[in-house]
Amino acid sequence: MAREKTRGMPRVRSGHVLRRIDGTVISRGQPTWIEPTSLGALARMLQIPLDGASAGDYELVLTVEDQVAGQTREIVEPFRLTSS
Repeated sequence: MAREKTRGMPRVRSGHVLRRIDGTVISRGQPTWIEPTSLGALARMLQIPLDGASAGDYELVLTVEDQVAGQTREIVEPFRLTSS
C-alpha cells in the first residue's frame, strides 16, 4: 500500500461482487473509499445478506484499488452454502 507524499496516508477504494459459480451476480457493492485511521491503517467490514440464496457454490470477489500506487487487485474467495 502506497502513501501520499503530502499527507502520508493511503488512498484506497474497495468493492465486492457476490456471484454464483456460473457467474450469475447475486449482489454488488460499488467501490467506495476506505477512510484510514490517524496512523494510516485501513479496515473494512462487510455485511452481505444471504437471505433467499439457494444452496450451492458461490464466489465473493473483492476489488481493492490503491490510488496512490495506481494498482488494483482482485481476490476471489470461493465458498459453499448448504441448507440447514
